[in-house]
Amino acid sequence: EIETRMCVGQLYGVFNSHVTVRDELLSLGISYLTMVRNPLQRLMSAYNHDRHAFGADNRPDMVKETAGWSLKEWVGYPGISGCQTKMIIGYPCAKNIELTQDHLDLAIDLLKSRFAFVGLVGHWDLSVCLFHRMFGGTIHSNELLNLRPHAGDKNVKRAGKEDLETLDIADDPIDYKLYEFVKELFVSRLKLYGLEVPQILLNPSSIYS
Repeated sequence: EIETRMCVGQLYGVFNSHVTVRDELLSLGISYLTMVRNPLQRLMSAYNHDRHAFGADNRPDMVKETAGWSLKEWVGYPGISGCQTKMIIGYPCAKNIELTQDHLDLAIDLLKSRFAFVGLVGHWDLSVCLFHRMFGGTIHSNELLNLRPHAGDKNVKRAGKEDLETLDIADDPIDYKLYEFVKELFVSRLKLYGLEVPQILLNPSSIYS
């Protein structure tokens, strides 16, 4: 049933899974679009989604090892941080590499030059609205649905708001800088296309928003 509510990406040449930016597609002039998430929120979501770590070499062992770990402990596991930056520059989400400023600069350059649209997961409805303001078409109700609800594995520890607030920017510094850039880009496009900018984007109340 859920498949009937999802865009069948293959029909349109769209990738709708955990696909990294690929050099061979960039060479063909392919344009990407993506939705970027507050990295601290993303870390908690991955933690609660059965220790989601796409591309990790040893994920089954990692899940067993970290089943009882706190969120704060888990984000320090090799490869867990920096997911969004890594995927933009062509690495799997949980590839264990040490990200540098050069990696961040490359990711930002690609967002500027090769991404036709960049939205914010935390402002999903507004991102959908901006997309249609930029490219036309009518908003369909399916675009506003949560197509990936997940209860999580009962055999692993889960995190809530209190656990989220144990994290800080230092737990995912490169991805957080990427997120700050995307927020600025998003706000500039909202203004350019005549959409109201939420105050929380202009004056964030916390590092988790």
